[in-house]
This record gives sequence, C-alpha cells and structure tokens, in this order.
Amino acid sequence: MYLTRKQSLQALTDMKKFNDKLRALFSDFDMNLEADLGRRNILLSGAQEKFFAESLRSKFPKTRSNGRTGEPDIVIPKLNKELECKLTTRYQSTGALSFQSDSMSFEDRPEGLDFLYVVADEAFELFAVLHFEGLMRDDFHNESPGSRGRVRMKKHCGMKKCNVLVGSVEDRREKYIRRYRHELDTTLKQRTTRIAHLECRMANEAPYKAKKTRSTIARENLRFLKKAAHLEGKIHAWTEKPSSYTVNLENINGEEKCQNLTCAT
Repeated sequence: MYLTRKQSLQALTDMKKFNDKLRALFSDFDMNLEADLGRRNILLSGAQEKFFAESLRSKFPKTRSNGRTGEPDIVIPKLNKELECKLTTRYQSTGALSFQSDSMSFEDRPEGLDFLYVVADEAFELFAVLHFEGLMRDDFHNESPGSRGRVRMKKHCGMKKCNVLVGSVEDRREKYIRRYRHELDTTLKQRTTRIAHLECRMANEAPYKAKKTRSTIARENLRFLKKAAHLEGKIHAWTEKPSSYTVNLENINGEEKCQNLTCAT
C-alpha cells in the first residue's frame, strides 16, 4: 500500500477548500454548485488528481498528473504505477453508490489497474477514500446498453483488493450473519433455561399438575425450535448471497458526523 491515510486527509482538505471557493464563485453568479452533483464532481475531479498527486510527492517526488485526455490520472514512476481517480456521490434517488470505470482503461493492462475512489456527500463535508490495487476487467460487470463504455465494479470481487483509508466499509452479508447467529445462540440458551426450569418444577408437582406442565414443555420446546429454524434459514440465505457493502463516510474535521451509503452490486 503506497497511499496513506495522512496523505489522503491532506488531499481531501485541499479538495474541500477548492470546493468552498468554487461554491462561492457559483453563488456570486446566482448559481448553485450542488444543483447537479454529477457536474459538481466533474469540476472537482481535476482537483482530486492534482491534490492526491501532490500528497504522493511527499514520498514519491516524481509523481505527476497532467490531466490530459487519454493519459493516466496519476503516474508514480518509482513504483511503475498508474492510478485512476474517481469522485462519486450516492444516487439521490436510492442512496446507493456505484463504482464505475471506463472499459477501455483495461486495454493493454493484463497486470490490472489501481483505482482511487473518493466518495463525498452532497455538501462535500463527509468522505471515504477507497484505494484499490490491481483491479482486473473481470472485477467489473459487462457493459450495459447505453452505458457508453462505462462498467460497474462487482463489489464482491473488487472489495477484496480495497484499502480503506478514510471512512469505513462494512460487509452487510457478514453483518447479518453475525446478527442472526447471535440471535440463534441466544434463542437456544433461552430454550435450555426455560425447559430446565419447567422440568424442575414438574418434578415437584402433583401428577395432574405435572401433566399440564409436560404439555407446556412440549409447546415451549416447539416454539423455540421454530424460532431457531427461522433464524437458521436467514443465516443460510445470507450465506448464499454475494457480499454487499455499506460505505460509512467520515468528517475529516473530526466532528461526530457520518453517513451510511449502500453500494450497488
């Protein structure tokens, strides 16, 4: 891993300053920078390349980014690395994220390609920085009709190659498996405790009361087993699903603010 959290935070700070000045300029002309977040991100994409390249120069002095069409976004000669930069924001309609690339970026790159995805919220205050190393064309979906060469990352493949530098990423599949396994364990312990209590009570009861308690034990046992089977079904269902992810954005000023975004598959 050649990009650090410290370098990322410095680049984000510079990007935020640039965004603030750009927002003020738009406001001077009675325009709203956030009215179209896609256009906003296009305007900030050059700043992402510039400021992350500057941060990388602290360790790799010959790092460059010229911004020319058809050229790599960032080149690190010492490492023989090219870094593709992407700035993205959640879909306003669904709250989901989609990490995309140009399909042609992988031509003549059998060794794969590194990507730097910066995720920003609408106000450009909360961020995540995800650094992917060695992504291959197979880590992305096929082109969709009308996509104009853009392809979406397969998160269950790409996230295995991700270094999370700012913010955090949570695997929803693992999250729910852990939750339902905990609930299953709790249910089975409750069953054991409940049945043991009833059996102890039954042992000291008169025959006619013991008969009723025996029926209660059967009902309670069935109730717990049904609940356990339901939880086991949920665990199995999530185990069969591919991983899906939630990206948690971080306030780089250290304030207690965050935002959870679900990645598209």
